[in-house]
Amino acid sequence: SLDFHYNAPKGFDKSQVLGPLATLVVPKEERFASALEICAGGKLYNIVVRNEHAANELLERGSLQRRTTFIPLSKITPFTIARAKIEAAKRKYEGFVEVASNMLNFDREIAPAVEYAFGGTLICALRETASKIAFELGHKAITFEGDVYDPSGTLTGGNSYKGQTGHVFQHSLNFSALATLKRNLHQVEEKISSCSTQSDSLNYLNQEL
Repeated sequence: SLDFHYNAPKGFDKSQVLGPLATLVVPKEERFASALEICAGGKLYNIVVRNEHAANELLERGSLQRRTTFIPLSKITPFTIARAKIEAAKRKYEGFVEVASNMLNFDREIAPAVEYAFGGTLICALRETASKIAFELGHKAITFEGDVYDPSGTLTGGNSYKGQTGHVFQHSLNFSALATLKRNLHQVEEKISSCSTQSDSLNYLNQEL
């Protein structure tokens, strides 16, 4: 699910495709992994692209093998919690409290995508704190164990449910490294192509001389 395949249309700039969101973010601490995975849900598999034009090109001519959702960095409108509210919650409630997006390491370029997937949720160490944040402040809250407190009134949890989470980030580290290597390879290939063009020009000038 994390390995994104497409056929690049003629003239398509592959550097516009950054890859699945899960491969672009890393939890700052292992204990956050389950909560963060539950927080983002299916958005972890959304494909981050630099602009909507790249997304349109791939949807129309990329020969996508499965239904794909794109997050164009130039268009996405993230939902964020005001910093003042976060600081107030930290002062008012017991235990660890932090907005989910602040618990990840990522390149600042993809910040809009990260805020879209993680910015509207607070992660808490204590169930009591998560409950109060959801039903007093009106913000979704998730405990380290993966219990979800939604301001709509629903609570989600259970051992079997938690056992199914926390694995995506373990696998995504390998894909993140692979994506970086692919981007580096693309840059090198572009430089080689540029050098080849300059070499042809030099050969022509030598012949003229």
